[in-house]
Amino acid sequence: MFKNKFLVFIFIANSICIYGQKYSIDFINHKNGLTQSCGHTITRHNGYMWFGTQDGLNRYDGTRIKAFKVKDYPHMKSNYINAILPDSKNKLWIATTEGLSLMDTETNKFISVNGDSIKFVKRLYKDDYGNLWVTPQNKGLYQKKNNSDIFLNISFFQNDKIIDFDEYNCRI
Repeated sequence: MFKNKFLVFIFIANSICIYGQKYSIDFINHKNGLTQSCGHTITRHNGYMWFGTQDGLNRYDGTRIKAFKVKDYPHMKSNYINAILPDSKNKLWIATTEGLSLMDTETNKFISVNGDSIKFVKRLYKDDYGNLWVTPQNKGLYQKKNNSDIFLNISFFQNDKIIDFDEYNCRI
């Protein structure tokens, strides 16, 4: 009986030693360089963690934080970041309170996606076909088909008729 309990103890002790790993949790906030401690969105892209706050876009490499703000990157629409979505071309779609920006993560350059229709973007989604879906506040839904520069306004139906249908060339 004692021998069986001893063998079970050895088995459990070895399992813990073999499979036990140490994890460390680092807290990232404004004290280590984040532009603001209140983050709205987080994503991982090309080995970096990207944080969107009310005061800019932040890239974290595991050691340092690089901040991107409108004052240094004027084609960024706003410092108030609502959503970040990576695409397959090493670019990040940035949803802000002033509209939509596209960032080339290899050059750190921003492209301002023009258009008064696409303001105060709340969320970004990508479907299985690579299409981008944009939800501006109180403006319905926009779709940018993969490999196209056109944003199509998807409107809602009323009495089986489309209320509004509009194409918008964002000139990316």
